[in-house]
Amino acid sequence: RNALWHMTPEGIKFWDNIGITPATLRHYKVLQIEFARCNDRTVYTLDKASPGFAYYFGEGKFKLYFPLSTGIRFLQNTNSLQGLTQLPKEGPLLVITKSLKDVMLFYEYNIPAVAPQSESFCFDEDCILDWNKRFKRIVIVYDYDYTGVKFANKWRKKYGWDYAFVEGAKDLSD
Repeated sequence: RNALWHMTPEGIKFWDNIGITPATLRHYKVLQIEFARCNDRTVYTLDKASPGFAYYFGEGKFKLYFPLSTGIRFLQNTNSLQGLTQLPKEGPLLVITKSLKDVMLFYEYNIPAVAPQSESFCFDEDCILDWNKRFKRIVIVYDYDYTGVKFANKWRKKYGWDYAFVEGAKDLSD
């Protein structure tokens, strides 16, 4: 619920440096967390120098993101397609990318996007049929590394989707 949405100045600054606004964070249900527990163990406590975030997918499904951590960066209890519920009914273009962070950045430019939990994720055939009806063109934007190129090629061959890579940076937000 948006009434419970809160972000510290450090959290807002983290996302602002990428180009993502508080309105977009609310739209994608990204929350800043004060602490997190997993299997009765505290895995995160609020640290202004290293903020933690939760992506909420509904029905108790979360992905925790610790972007500045030198250890674990993600914890999740879901395999949900990120950005799926925020897609428009139809449009000229759908981007399939590799992270909710990139989905949100595309959204800032009015480009609808979704992201599987990994580039090797196998898409549901019903979802593919639905997207092909709703969007005129589907483009994959994965990392320009071995895994990204391998799976962009695989999905291009299997579904006929185009692909593009961000050169000179690890990902779009860089």
